[in-house]
Amino acid sequence: MFISIIYFYEKIFISIIFFSAICITVFSQNADSLKLHYNYFSQYLSPEKLYLHIDRNIFVPGETIWFKGYLENKSYQSVMPTSNFMYVELLGDTVISRIILKKVGGGFAGHMLLSDEIIPGEYILRAYTNWNRNMPAEYMFYSKIRIVDSKKQVEKEAVSKKSDFKIDFYPESGRYFAGMMATIAFKTNYKNLTGYIRNSKGDKVTDFCTEHDGMGTIMFFPIEGERYFAKVTSDENADKTYPLPEPSTEGGMINIKSNHDAYIIQSYVSHGAASLVLHNGSEIYYCEPVNQGSANQGSNIIRIEGKNLPRGINHVLLISPEGQILAERMFFVYEKDVVKTDLNFNKDIYGKRDKVTVSATFKDLNGDPVEGEFSVSVIDGKFRYFSQEEDIGSYMMISSELKGKVNNPGYYFDNSIPLNERLRALDLLMIVQGWRYYDIPYLFSHHPQVKYGKEFTQSLSGSVRTLMGSKTNGFSLIMFSPEIGFSYHNDFIGSNFYIDSLDFPEGTPFLIQVNGKVNRKNLMAHMESDIFAPHFKYSQLYGTPLNGLNDSGTLKDVQIVYNDSVKSVQLKEVVITANSYYRPKHNPSPFGQSFERKNVKEREELKRDDYKNIQDYIVENYPSFYKMGGAIYSRRSGSIKQTSGEIIITNNEPILYVDGVKWPTVDLIGMSVRDIETLVVLRGNDGVLYRSVWGVILITTRRGGSEIEKQNRKSNGVIINPLGWQKPNKFYSPVYDTPEMYNASKPDYRTTIYWNPSIKTDDKGFATFEFYTSDYKNPYIIRIEGKTSDNRYINKTTYLQVK
Repeated sequence: MFISIIYFYEKIFISIIFFSAICITVFSQNADSLKLHYNYFSQYLSPEKLYLHIDRNIFVPGETIWFKGYLENKSYQSVMPTSNFMYVELLGDTVISRIILKKVGGGFAGHMLLSDEIIPGEYILRAYTNWNRNMPAEYMFYSKIRIVDSKKQVEKEAVSKKSDFKIDFYPESGRYFAGMMATIAFKTNYKNLTGYIRNSKGDKVTDFCTEHDGMGTIMFFPIEGERYFAKVTSDENADKTYPLPEPSTEGGMINIKSNHDAYIIQSYVSHGAASLVLHNGSEIYYCEPVNQGSANQGSNIIRIEGKNLPRGINHVLLISPEGQILAERMFFVYEKDVVKTDLNFNKDIYGKRDKVTVSATFKDLNGDPVEGEFSVSVIDGKFRYFSQEEDIGSYMMISSELKGKVNNPGYYFDNSIPLNERLRALDLLMIVQGWRYYDIPYLFSHHPQVKYGKEFTQSLSGSVRTLMGSKTNGFSLIMFSPEIGFSYHNDFIGSNFYIDSLDFPEGTPFLIQVNGKVNRKNLMAHMESDIFAPHFKYSQLYGTPLNGLNDSGTLKDVQIVYNDSVKSVQLKEVVITANSYYRPKHNPSPFGQSFERKNVKEREELKRDDYKNIQDYIVENYPSFYKMGGAIYSRRSGSIKQTSGEIIITNNEPILYVDGVKWPTVDLIGMSVRDIETLVVLRGNDGVLYRSVWGVILITTRRGGSEIEKQNRKSNGVIINPLGWQKPNKFYSPVYDTPEMYNASKPDYRTTIYWNPSIKTDDKGFATFEFYTSDYKNPYIIRIEGKTSDNRYINKTTYLQVK
């Protein structure tokens, strides 16, 4: 079945790599024309960038992953709104689980239940929008998730053996020339490496060493006709020699140096003319001709003041009059007015089951308040090695725009590291990693096309065939869903239908009926198959840790224990067979499903207990339920909280449908067994269709039956249950505000102590949140992610002492 959720812009479907294509087709025109085309791309075709804040990256079977999605357009000049829907998937060898999230306020809040029977191992949590599907799958957001056996000791990924030595060389901007000072970056899989460059005669030219994360640079003056080699002098790879790339004889070269918050850009073109173009994915802010000449003689040099540049990655291109890219180089500009986040606590040190009140204040560099919205996670500090590897700033500004996986991206935004060191390391990354939005060889041989648009509403589509499978030349279609109060009737020409502007949550059933011009029952609706992003093996992008790292990160004597009171279960798919399943005459299911015969009680069997109240009957015959406060609750995985003399039951009320309409169980008060035609009770895996782990009660009264059931009996209708957006669910955090709760014997060994996906500041940039500590006496990690009202990033991590 296909759910398109698409808003179609016929004139703007074009590849995200469109800018380079523009350079090819319009470069012979003047700079104003180029900027005009580029601005059109920036305003209407900007790619979307999606970041997911995850409460943690390690779980045991049966736990819940909590997350908050932040979505933005790459271009700050975009006039297009961002998508209203996003997909989150758990990937193993196949797609393990998938949900749709709907945008609410400043983002997408959601959760994913892990099955009790999921096999421990490494998985990928992936998130994307329909618009993201126009890019390769590796460009979508993804994060590694570890699922472990709670009874075994947990270790951070350790290097069991050294990998084979590898070193790659990257001339700055892609080329270097003999007779000119050359800068060549390198990347190796060894953290600490030393060596030197020699020529073909064996003469030493210069030394080199790694500077950051296995990366470094080599600077020397190459001589025409000479070859050069890198000789490693450290570790067991000593005496190994590796050839450097040969100097180019034609093309272009770009060299960038930073000097007192300014960028000095030297450009060189070997033959003819070219133009130097500087852009940042939002606008072209420089486009001028470059003449043939020697950069070392001081020609073709420009100076760009950093204070005039917006944050993020900037792209420098040398482009020939024919549209050929002769050289390209990137450089990074840090945010100038970062958000300062201050967290204040009501205590210095906390005990077990202690109340923690956190006051958060957000200000700019001038001390003025900043409004915004943020999500917060609090986890047991012993799992610091399993915190999310990215933060919103590092992902949005670096990882989302570079090829491959960036190792330890948080380093480049760690204010405890001197700025000059981070700038140097980040410039190495810009040379080595490469721009992710451009695939030049593809552009020269293909006309880019886009298949998927932005999703603002939901829709359903399919085709209509005769019972023999032939197409029809027209039909009348009726679709309705009492669950959301929706009804629709329209005539179609041909054999296909498309219904848009829908808005439905998960578990919403639809009845679709089609009638022909002559015989109303000779046609049948067929829904199109779901289409999602292709599966991708993201593990191959992570590579191997650098040789020379010794922090295996073993967690001694730590056992991950999930909280039984908030444990959730993702149930197995039910396979229905004709022999063992039964469809009652008065079917209480809103989906028209069949049931195991043992789960069905019909009028003949029920009449012996007509004198009983239906709630009492259910509790007496199904011990997994109990009654309290006029409602029915499941004994499975519930939680009871008592505060101020009031007892509150959370998260364990079974789902109830009466005549196809969803009811709270308290509304069964006053109904007797005499009123019931059919009763179906589903427990455990039988309730998978309703996404309930607390049971399902289905009732058809003697007054009639559901509207969907009535209509379905009268026609050749099809009942469908498409994948809708996930209904919001609140993270449960115990409240120890009474002596009874504080002294409760049930242990509290939560790993995620607190999660809140949406906290908004007031106009003074102030917000508060509170939670209670668990029984673990470990430090807690508090992590805040978010955005200000003017789209600056909020990121703060701190520790809370618990003893």
